[in-house]
Amino acid sequence: MSGAHTPGPLTVRVGANGDVGIIAPAQQAVSAHDIGGALVAECFSEIRRAGEGARAEALANATLYAASPELLKAAKAVAFSNGFDAALPDKLEALRAAIAKATGAAP
Repeated sequence: MSGAHTPGPLTVRVGANGDVGIIAPAQQAVSAHDIGGALVAECFSEIRRAGEGARAEALANATLYAASPELLKAAKAVAFSNGFDAALPDKLEALRAAIAKATGAAP
C-alpha cells in the first residue's frame, strides 16, 4: 500500500438525515465545503438496510473508523515493545483508551 492515512484525531458528526461523517481537524480541510474540519469519510445509515438499527450501525462504524489512528498508534507501540520497556504500562493504557474510543465505551 502506498500513501499515508489521514492522521488523527478524527471525530464523528451525525447529520440531520442520520448520515454519519468522520471529520479530521480543520487544518486538514481542503475545500470551502469542509465546515469545522475536513470530511474524511461518511457512513450512510440506509445502504444495507433501513430503520433505526441501520443508523446505530452507521454510528458504530464511524466510531470505530474515527478511533483507527489511535488504535494503530497504540497497537504499534505495544507490539514493538520489548520485555524491558519501562513505558509499557503507559502504552497499554493508551491502547485501552483507544479501544474504549473505538467501541464507544467510557475510557
